[in-house]
Amino acid sequence: MKKLSFLLIDDEKEYCRTLKTNAYQIGLDNGFEIHVTDSQNWEDGKSRLEEMYFDAVIFDAKCMVRREQETEDFEFLAIALDDLAILESTYNRTIPFAVNTGYFGEKETTTMNGLVKKRRSKIFSKAASKESLIDYLINQIGNAPATKIERDFSEVFEVFDLGYLDSSLKADLLDVLACVDDPTNVKNNFNRLRKILEAVYKRLGEIGYLPDSVFHPDGRPNLTSVGFFLRGFTKYPTPATNPEPINEAHYLTCVEFVTGVTSQLSHHTSYYRHDVSINAYRGTTFALFEIMLWFKRLMKRRT
Repeated sequence: MKKLSFLLIDDEKEYCRTLKTNAYQIGLDNGFEIHVTDSQNWEDGKSRLEEMYFDAVIFDAKCMVRREQETEDFEFLAIALDDLAILESTYNRTIPFAVNTGYFGEKETTTMNGLVKKRRSKIFSKAASKESLIDYLINQIGNAPATKIERDFSEVFEVFDLGYLDSSLKADLLDVLACVDDPTNVKNNFNRLRKILEAVYKRLGEIGYLPDSVFHPDGRPNLTSVGFFLRGFTKYPTPATNPEPINEAHYLTCVEFVTGVTSQLSHHTSYYRHDVSINAYRGTTFALFEIMLWFKRLMKRRT
């Protein structure tokens, strides 16, 4: 079942609990597993958007901007939507949203309608059934460019639905793919490729497939040591014998290629900026996908 994650910004905790329950049930009725995370102010909500991956956001019309605030106000929505636009630009994706409010004063509603219309979203009443709100967001998510990318590479993105990798990495992977045809962004994305590769290795360490000896004291994987271990070697830096080394030659080739390219270019992008072509970026991206598919099959066997 496809998982969807919503962020709800609303200061009424009881209403948040109700919406969570309704969204989950409505999602099941439509073939989705919807999880709602709530924040009672935009400062905390924005931090979550920066740290985690959400498919959509639900805003109250009046809420607190800062966590120390005690009184809600209408400045919240304008500030939040401006910040949302910046986050969308940062992550190269459109984040669907809707406004769900119980307040419809004439002056404020005119302002609210202007803000929402500009972004081509909708306003829903808290007093109304939640089906229309949830159905709208599901439809918006389905039409978002990020969803098309997920559909095109569904076998790779399944690692997030299965819980094998933290969903926060989905934003990095989507950004990698959003830039795969943009030569101007090549030098900026090798860090993301390396970040995802390291996350795969960290997860394999957590399930006991990779030994502690291939990790640095701070928990980062030593990519050279991991490569030796995956080939079944025991001499560097003397890890335990791998009971299940990679036997398929092309996966090992992908490991060596992605390790070599990202080790160089994620640390020296300014030096290499004139020499790296879009083809190197594409090749590294799709080689990483092969590693992720191998990782997914291994996780299914091991968990």
